[in-house]
Amino acid sequence: MALKFVTLSRMARSLGQVGKPRIGYIGWTGHDNLGDEAMYQAAIVLMSRYSIYPWHRESRKNPLTRGLEMLGGFKAGCLGGGTLIYSGLGNLKSMQVALEHGWPVFTLGCGAGTVEGVTDPRHDIPRHRACWNEILKQCCGISVRGPLSLALMQEQGFENTKLVGDLALYLGKAVLPIKAEQPVLGINVGVMVKEDQGKDVLEKLLSIITHYRQKGWKIRLYCIWPKDLPCCEELAQKAGMDVGSIESHYIDGMQFIRSVQSCRVFIGMKLHAVVLACCGRVPAVMMEYRPKCRDFMLSMGLERFNRKLADLEIDWLIEAIDELDTNRDRYTEQIDSSISGYVKALECFYDDIAVQFLR
Repeated sequence: MALKFVTLSRMARSLGQVGKPRIGYIGWTGHDNLGDEAMYQAAIVLMSRYSIYPWHRESRKNPLTRGLEMLGGFKAGCLGGGTLIYSGLGNLKSMQVALEHGWPVFTLGCGAGTVEGVTDPRHDIPRHRACWNEILKQCCGISVRGPLSLALMQEQGFENTKLVGDLALYLGKAVLPIKAEQPVLGINVGVMVKEDQGKDVLEKLLSIITHYRQKGWKIRLYCIWPKDLPCCEELAQKAGMDVGSIESHYIDGMQFIRSVQSCRVFIGMKLHAVVLACCGRVPAVMMEYRPKCRDFMLSMGLERFNRKLADLEIDWLIEAIDELDTNRDRYTEQIDSSISGYVKALECFYDDIAVQFLR
């Protein structure tokens, strides 16, 4: 019921933007996953001249959405954020329908590539890549999140692909760095710690919590997807923390950014926990559970602070956290510079699309 309410309220907000032409946003919205909601938020801010309306496999079942679709109520289709290119056929079908309606279709800061560790046949990349390429050839513009995605797109023959950074980084445009005076360590974990690649991760994080508490640090746990909450609660209980102190953020990316700015350093497992920490100019360590995490850290020049879950070591985590803390100003400036560059890249890419295809 809650998810349905969120989706309907989002549609109502979009419809309420009287006089604005609509762009159909193809993405995994409406599931209380903060990363996907933050990218949707960023798309609304970036493309403010238009009403950005959820338009994907699930939302298109809504009679109101279907009516708008058939009556020509959309100006374009946007594959918005997430590791969506070459991943399954659901989003591809939505792009195909948009093209059949004659809409210009473009991708906005997406990730491209395999989903490591997923055996679902919907993610059988070799089987679906040819289908994706046929649709991508008809897109009016392709932009991706990071250098790994860019290399794959160029390998597939899409030489004009633009590297614009993760779409959610656009939320960092108006965020100013805050000097975190108190030593606070932010930590985010997810359900992946229950998988083989993540075994012993909670125990290692418990050692990190103990180490920094002894040094006078405070610990703050963050959850950005309801399915991750049991893992966060388990870590809190093992650390003797009140589970009620866990900060849960599922819808509002800006609210998360404001909260995380109180941290001196952040450790994250979920991609957009780290992306949004960077939006707040908080230096972060990435515990990589899928290649998209490495793709992002490479895009920010922070790859030395990225480590796969299976390769995590307590000593490495301590070394990384101490380095980010000791040289916090330098890394904050680096993050700020990267975000400024990607904000401009997103704006330039979108402006080119708008001038050529959305008039």
